[in-house]
Amino acid sequence: GDLLAWSSTLPRPILEREEQIRPIVIQVCAAVKQLHDLCLAHRDLSLENILVTRGSQNDALTIKVIDFGMSCLSQFGKGSRHGKKLYRAPEMYLEDNYDLFLADNFSIGCVVYSMLWRRYPWQTTVLGKDQHFEYAWMHGIQCFLALQQHLQSKQICTMSPSLVEVLCL
Repeated sequence: GDLLAWSSTLPRPILEREEQIRPIVIQVCAAVKQLHDLCLAHRDLSLENILVTRGSQNDALTIKVIDFGMSCLSQFGKGSRHGKKLYRAPEMYLEDNYDLFLADNFSIGCVVYSMLWRRYPWQTTVLGKDQHFEYAWMHGIQCFLALQQHLQSKQICTMSPSLVEVLCL
C-alpha cells in the first residue's frame, strides 16, 4: 500500500514510530535525490504517491515513488501549483522563480511529519489560510514542532533531536 496506509499501522509512542520510519525516510530521500540528479522534479510527493512493498530478501520494506504526471525536467519553476495543497512549498504560490528541488524537499518534510504524528501538519500553505502553517511561518518549524510536542505531552510524543534537526532543514 501507500505510506498513508502503512504509517497508520505504526505504534503510538513517537520514538518507537520514529525508529520504524527511519529506514523508509532514508529510502525516500535517496529516491528523490536520484530524481534530482537526473534533473527531474517530482512536484507531487505525498504519502499517497509513495508505495511500500515487502522485498523478497529479508522481508525488508522497500519504497516506490509513483505518479510522475506533474513532474518536469527542470530545477527551477515559476508560479506553478502542482501537487496536493498541504504538501506544497509556500513559494509555489508566488509569481517568482523558485527551486523545484527545494519544493520537493519541503514535501518530504510534510511526509515525514505526517507519518510520525499520524496527521498532517496543516491543510494548506497559503499564508493567512491555516493557523498551523501561519504559526510555523511566523515562528519557524522548530517552534512549531516544540508546540506540537507540548500540546501532545499527555501522549508519549517526544521526537529525537536529530529528527527535529532534519525537519528544520
